[in-house]
Amino acid sequence: MNVEVNLPKKVRPEPAINEGSVQPPMDAIINGARTNRIGDEMVFVIPLERCARIRTREKGRDAIG
Repeated sequence: MNVEVNLPKKVRPEPAINEGSVQPPMDAIINGARTNRIGDEMVFVIPLERCARIRTREKGRDAIG
């Protein structure tokens, strides 16, 4: 018996956004990715403790842009 499973492809974008600018990109992700079907999943907003841009050695807000 052959069974074909047809699951939607999953994507996991991980944008880094400065605090205070989160809502517009979050709305854009929701509006662009929403299919109104099972599998639409969720958007998580998680604080970054620290970050650094390797090429320029910028840190924190400057590294994110």
